[in-house]
Amino acid sequence: MSSHCLNHPGIAATKRCVSCLKPLCNNCHQLYAEGIFCSDQCHELALKAAENAAVLAADEKALRERRQKMLAYKMIAWVAMIAFLFVGWDYFPATLTENVENLWDQIVAAFKGTVK
Repeated sequence: MSSHCLNHPGIAATKRCVSCLKPLCNNCHQLYAEGIFCSDQCHELALKAAENAAVLAADEKALRERRQKMLAYKMIAWVAMIAFLFVGWDYFPATLTENVENLWDQIVAAFKGTVK
């Protein structure tokens, strides 16, 4: 490292604070289980940031699971509705089915270029 300790400008820095990246000499650094920090305040900030990241990750996972569940429900509803229409089409009133079939014939004819 070519930088110097901020607290002791005449001494070369051998380490950096994990939280704020300040250059530190062997006399200034404080060793914790999470790494080397310049002060208790930086250590506390790093712990709070890690807690916040864990909370955000859990919230994101819960949101992703909820969205997947809602998508599955929507797909099941669509499949059930299509199956209901497919199976029950012959049992619907003729006025309804004739109107829908006429509309469908017009749509198909429009794409073929031949209108009745």
